[in-house]
Amino acid sequence: MKKITIVTINLNMREDLERTIRSVVSQKCDREEYQYIIVDGMSDDGSIDTIERYGDEIDTVIVERDNGIFDAMNKGISSAHGEYIYFLNAGDRFFDDFVLRDIIDIVSSQSKKHNIICGNVATYRSGKGLGMANVEPWIPHQGAFVKTELMKRYRFDDGYRIFGDMDLWRRMKNDTIFEYLKIDRTIAKMELDGVGSDPRYAPRRLRDKWRYAKKHGDYKNLIGTYILQYSGYIAYRLFGEDFYYHRFTRLSSMMKKMVRRPYWSTRRIIYSIYSISTYPIYRLLMRRYGLWSFIHPCSSIGNHNLLSIGRHVEINHNVTIWGDEIEIGDYVQLNPNVSIYGKVYLGRYVMVGPGCMIAGGHHSFDSAEIPIRFQGGESTGVRIDEDVWLGANCVVRDGIHIGKGAVIGAGSVVTGDIPPMSVCYGNPARVVRKRDTSKITRSES
Repeated sequence: MKKITIVTINLNMREDLERTIRSVVSQKCDREEYQYIIVDGMSDDGSIDTIERYGDEIDTVIVERDNGIFDAMNKGISSAHGEYIYFLNAGDRFFDDFVLRDIIDIVSSQSKKHNIICGNVATYRSGKGLGMANVEPWIPHQGAFVKTELMKRYRFDDGYRIFGDMDLWRRMKNDTIFEYLKIDRTIAKMELDGVGSDPRYAPRRLRDKWRYAKKHGDYKNLIGTYILQYSGYIAYRLFGEDFYYHRFTRLSSMMKKMVRRPYWSTRRIIYSIYSISTYPIYRLLMRRYGLWSFIHPCSSIGNHNLLSIGRHVEINHNVTIWGDEIEIGDYVQLNPNVSIYGKVYLGRYVMVGPGCMIAGGHHSFDSAEIPIRFQGGESTGVRIDEDVWLGANCVVRDGIHIGKGAVIGAGSVVTGDIPPMSVCYGNPARVVRKRDTSKITRSES
């Protein structure tokens, strides 16, 4: 039996379909390990010609009219022979060329055969990254490998047009088999241009959500859904697509989280009130202090007049910042017990794990006659570019430059410059692979 069955559904999406097929056939794994099925709903845009060009790479092609996307997905289920089944529909793509190999390794090695293996899904709009899709309370199908035997038993309700996967998970949960293994791996890239995500189709989503609520007797979230969907549609019409995808969706996600997690939401409200009330003080004390930044009252901040902090910065408890010249960009997060001193630059979106030390300076110790404490210090400075993640308990010494998008493993000691998009760890920290060529170290071994 093959390990994985991949099913691609298509209807008049020729260019998107070809990108999806290419992302499948470029996978760096044994071709005998997976089955590839394409189900086409009688496209008339040249999609069939595209499928024929890749005929040698496709095991099964089904071309016939269907009753919507979930009816087409059921046809793929009927022809599936793999141990697990996965849906990568036209327009979606695997995140990189090593996804299938990694999933097949997990399927082959797991002692317990989990009903679902799921990972992350990166979302895009017009080619621009938006973030990761939420996997709670339900998993997007682009991130889920499900036991084929379960899918053959449950199948999708083809009466839905959008929420068929949500209905499937609900039925599995009702039967206590909604059990999954969550892996720290990005599985797919999903373009948010379909009926399920485009704000122009809000009325269709609400009709489908009403059907879901009636079927499962779940009306408690319906009012909130109506409010969010219609307010999203209004926001889209008034302020445009960019505002909707980059502002409104983040706000709506936060509101949903507040409803599901009352303690978290209460804490965030308190933090917001504290942030607003302290803003005028910090704005006067510092060179720059952005709106919606938060400095925990149990942190230790010195040399305010030399400190610059951007917008939406989060400085948690027991953080110590004492420096000659420190600049912190927008959306930076400093977790508990971080220490920063000297001359330091942190770019936007930098995350610094608990217990890290960033030393933008050092003591002189040349003279044996004078106590080190009284010999003064020097500061070359530390520069950490945007979107860098420092794991817990890292140490970054003076004179270091960490490039954009780098990841530094927990407990590492950084003694030399780190190139952009590198994954590093160790003492001293060394590059083990590049983020944009996933698993390169393992693939070469």
